[in-house]
Amino acid sequence: MKPLRIEIENILSYGTKQTLDLSGIDVACISGDNGAGKSSILDALTWITWGRARSNSADALIHQGADYMMGVYEFAMGDDHYRVTRRRNLGKSSMLTLDALSGEDWNNISGATIRDTQDKINDIIGADYDLFANSALLAQGEADQFTTKTPGQRKGILADILRLGVWNDYEDKAKAKVKDQKLNFSIISDRMDEMRAASGLVQELFVKKGLTDATEKADAISAKLSEAQSTSANAETAQAKYDAAKQRIHEIESQNNRSAIALKNSYFELKDTQEKVNTFEDDRTKHAAMQAELAQISDVDPDEIEQQTAVLQDTKNSIATLTGENAGLKRTVDPIKAQIERLKANPEGVASLQKKLGNITILTDPVCPTCGQALSEEHKATTIAGLETEIAEKQAENQHRIEELEQDVEAKREEYRRRQQEITALQTFLTPIEEELNRWKRQKDAWEAKAKEIDQLQHKLELTEQARLRIQDLEKRIDEARADQAEDKKKLQEQQNIISELQETIAQADTARQEVNRLTTERTEADRYVGAAQQKLATIESMRDKANKLTKERDEAAEQLGVYEELRLAFSKRGAPAMIIETAIPQIEQSANALLLAMTEGEISVRMETQSETKAGDMKEALDIIVSDPLGSRPYELYSGGESFRIDFAIRIALSKLLAHRAGTQIKSLFIDEGFGTQDKKGRVSLVSAINSIRDTFGTILAITHIDELLDAFPNTIYVRKHPDGSRIEVR
Repeated sequence: MKPLRIEIENILSYGTKQTLDLSGIDVACISGDNGAGKSSILDALTWITWGRARSNSADALIHQGADYMMGVYEFAMGDDHYRVTRRRNLGKSSMLTLDALSGEDWNNISGATIRDTQDKINDIIGADYDLFANSALLAQGEADQFTTKTPGQRKGILADILRLGVWNDYEDKAKAKVKDQKLNFSIISDRMDEMRAASGLVQELFVKKGLTDATEKADAISAKLSEAQSTSANAETAQAKYDAAKQRIHEIESQNNRSAIALKNSYFELKDTQEKVNTFEDDRTKHAAMQAELAQISDVDPDEIEQQTAVLQDTKNSIATLTGENAGLKRTVDPIKAQIERLKANPEGVASLQKKLGNITILTDPVCPTCGQALSEEHKATTIAGLETEIAEKQAENQHRIEELEQDVEAKREEYRRRQQEITALQTFLTPIEEELNRWKRQKDAWEAKAKEIDQLQHKLELTEQARLRIQDLEKRIDEARADQAEDKKKLQEQQNIISELQETIAQADTARQEVNRLTTERTEADRYVGAAQQKLATIESMRDKANKLTKERDEAAEQLGVYEELRLAFSKRGAPAMIIETAIPQIEQSANALLLAMTEGEISVRMETQSETKAGDMKEALDIIVSDPLGSRPYELYSGGESFRIDFAIRIALSKLLAHRAGTQIKSLFIDEGFGTQDKKGRVSLVSAINSIRDTFGTILAITHIDELLDAFPNTIYVRKHPDGSRIEVR
């Protein structure tokens, strides 16, 4: 990040807008009296960029008497140029925008929220405020922030700078995995022991002995069961023959009964048929008289009936059509009436507009319902007038729609009444036609009844001739039935003889069946014992297999446990973090000693020791700073004044370079706030020389001082002067 331009307005000591152009400056001194506003430039830069400064309260940064503050910061990242603009009204939230330069135009690339925009800024720069403050900014009075800590605290700070906290997370996760694997190992071991205990050799031998005894008992029962089943089968065969004979007797008796009934029925039918033949002459005379009567009944014209029926049906169809159309009209009216009621109760679009109007009118700090920005009084009045006009237009549109719908309802009602009148007229026309058709129907029914009676009598005459033939057939069937009865009596006696012969064998069937049932039950019980023993053996074998699988799982769990134990040690403070610190220490020493070489003409150098010996003779983790000078080597704590500041400055710059390098940031700018006052003239010259020596590492270096004699040591000077309307900036 290379600073290009800063605009400051109403920030701390600055009132009217001040612009600081840094586009052509690589190293510069910011000079001015105490309290003139030198450090406020750095506060403005960090507030514009990250929304943070030395004060925890943003409102405390607003220039006294002003109700807002605003700043613009332009910077370059390689070939890309960016612009950050931040504004804050007193007591309210801030506004933040981010622009990118494309050709000669600035394009807004802000996020949806301030947080999103800030995240974009952090991603572009590659650093948040804390990283910037610990790498690129040497704030006033904080140069010794690292060196004055205890050795243990220094190592902790270095770990934070190197962002080694993530290794703590890794260690915690590894510990959790170790705990889980230990529990898993214990569970698998317990289950494996249970399986081995349940599948032991003694248990297997005991089950096999029970299986042998049960198998022998089942075989003996099977032999007895086979003999009993043979006896039972013979008895069952005899029983089957017995049952067949009984069934045959039942069939013969049933057939005999049917023959007797048929014979009796034939006698009755013969007598009845003879009586019908005797009435033949009476029926013939009656038939001739009824035909003459029928010829005198009917005077109905079939064509006229058909014509009137067609008129009747057409009229009914017309009435049904009109009735259906009126029902359809009624169904369409109800939804329209409901729509009218809805529009009267809740006009479309009015409620949401009234709600917006109410929010703007009631709230003390309303926001625009369109863009979401805070409303000025003028914008508020314009917005309220616009909403009221839109509400009136919506209400007029709803009233016009209601009138149109009501006219539609009245038109449908008029159409309904007209069709109802047509239905009434058609029903009046229909009545005399229905009465005439009913009279014709009654006359037709009388004619059809008489014709049917004549047909029935004609049929009786035909049956009389058939009856004479039937008498002959019945006499023949009576003779055959008498012969069948004699034959059935003979067959019945034969079957009764068979039953007598089988009764002795059948008497043994019940005993045989009982013996088969008893032995079958015993065999089933024996088979159950055999099956249970076989199941136990299968279970023992299954448990043995499971125990072997669990042994493999336990070995795998033990291997995993070992892996996670190694990872836990690797992630602990004595593992990878310690190695990273050990790797970083030479870089810090090299950078710090290079600066000390320039500032002390090689008289002072430092080294860092990561372990120290306790009184008990053990080694503990630490970070001691040992300083070497012409008198020898001694701890940093024994130095003070200008020497300690040069050491502080060198180590602080070394840490900044390390942090910038390790974090992958592209800040490459250094801001030094005071620190020259602790040095004598020679020390100040050396310090300026050291700053110039690192100008290739940091593309832009700004040093703040109030010592005038140092101004000529810098190629550029930025003057800050107090004025009644606020501090002012001048570059020379």
